[in-house]
Amino acid sequence: MSPFDRLLGDALRGDRTLFGSEAGVEATWVVVNDVLSNAQPLHIYEPGSWGPSEAAGLAASVGGWVECSAQ
Repeated sequence: MSPFDRLLGDALRGDRTLFGSEAGVEATWVVVNDVLSNAQPLHIYEPGSWGPSEAAGLAASVGGWVECSAQ
């Protein structure tokens, strides 16, 4: 039996073991809504590059990015 079949079967039988409580679901949405409402814009950059120009500000206070050679 696939996990989905089991979950569906449990729902049809009224077995709530694998289902979250209403209070738990509501508490989770408080966290999720916080994350979604504070989403940052995406910055597009070329593959293989050092990333978007906006990334330079992330490490500026410690001298910027340092290239490391992979071994």
